[in-house]
Amino acid sequence: MSCMQYIAFDFETSGLPVGRRPLTPETIGQYDTCRAVSLSAARFSNRGRLMDTFDAIIQPLDFEISQGSIDIHGITKDRAMRDGRPFTEVFIDFMKFVGPRSRNLVAHNAQFDTSVLKSEMIRNNIDLNLIEDFNFRCTLNMYKERFLKPIKLGVLYKELFGVDFENAHNSLADCIACGRVYPYLLGHERTLKPIGVPKVIIGASSVASAVGVGFKRMPELVEELWKKYSPQTFEGQTKNDKALEVINSSESVKKILVDAEGFKSDTSTDVNQKVRALYHQIEHSGLEPKDIVVAKDHIRKTLFTNHGTRNEDKTADTDAANLIEDDTFYTYDVCTIEGTLYQIVGRVDRIQLNEDGSRTLVEIKNRANKLFGRVRDYENLQCQTYLQMLKDIQYCRLIEQYNDEKKAYLIEKDTEKWTSEVVPKLQNFCEHFHSMLSESV
Repeated sequence: MSCMQYIAFDFETSGLPVGRRPLTPETIGQYDTCRAVSLSAARFSNRGRLMDTFDAIIQPLDFEISQGSIDIHGITKDRAMRDGRPFTEVFIDFMKFVGPRSRNLVAHNAQFDTSVLKSEMIRNNIDLNLIEDFNFRCTLNMYKERFLKPIKLGVLYKELFGVDFENAHNSLADCIACGRVYPYLLGHERTLKPIGVPKVIIGASSVASAVGVGFKRMPELVEELWKKYSPQTFEGQTKNDKALEVINSSESVKKILVDAEGFKSDTSTDVNQKVRALYHQIEHSGLEPKDIVVAKDHIRKTLFTNHGTRNEDKTADTDAANLIEDDTFYTYDVCTIEGTLYQIVGRVDRIQLNEDGSRTLVEIKNRANKLFGRVRDYENLQCQTYLQMLKDIQYCRLIEQYNDEKKAYLIEKDTEKWTSEVVPKLQNFCEHFHSMLSESV
């Protein structure tokens, strides 16, 4: 569990930023509502022992502190003006506290804290090169990489130490808590043992969820795979199981599901009208409000999925290109862990035969509400997955159809990004899943 000496740091701010664009001098305006109000830091030894602290309030010389932020951290403008100092003075002392030997800086949600730091440096004409050699680490990302879900600092602290940490949202208390959990995350090792399963198949459409960009959350995918491949050790309920339990509790709602499963839509308008009609029936079925939400979500997904699948041929037949069907189930081997092969499997919608003899992959999306007007991240990843499976194809053409409206987008294979970014995340997902089953057998 040992690591190099490190500094945990934390800002309290006047509010939140209004955008998510990368921080530059040109985009700094999005941080006008997110100004530094306090900066705290804590130095830890290489074995996680608290050695020293730094704590400073920053004067709000040219900005206001939102009431919502005051309610969280308790620093009013009057107090900050009375007890604080200008950012430049605080920054100089902070750099002295960090010193020449400590290059590892840790925060929970480090992207936020480093952006606040850099935005204030830009405003005060402080050279960003002064922090260029800092190694910023994020305990939130470290947790997400291992456990595939976010976690609040207080919850994580209690999971590790069994007690709450005091004065949450006090920047000094927050960075001390962050500094204490950091070495535990750094030293976490997974249990990987034989699980008696020769192969685990991940659907090509689920790859986006496995790497954190799909609509389905990663924990939901883990639950589905766990139930499929080790039902004897799975003790929970999948999201689908929970929805069916709610639906089966009411005879009238069971009939609504049967209606949804059998409905055949010719157009996007048809499916939207059916969604509204069945929603109305669910709302008057006598279910509890929370169960109504669950039932609606399941019915909507059933209708939308069936609409897309059943209208695939129609969209393909009206396309001007020469499209052919391909019933092959293509595969991509991700990794092998303790005798279990983790493999992606999927079937493509169509193959386009081009005049020059080349082939283009075709992915069809029948929209239920409107054309998106662009390729979503999860759709791009789905196309990249298929492109990696079909070695001889360089491009994927994604077609989106809404009623009589249609758009198409050409996506080029990006093997470098696949290899450097996607595959490591897929392998991490497989390790996480295998570790969970290893601990249950």
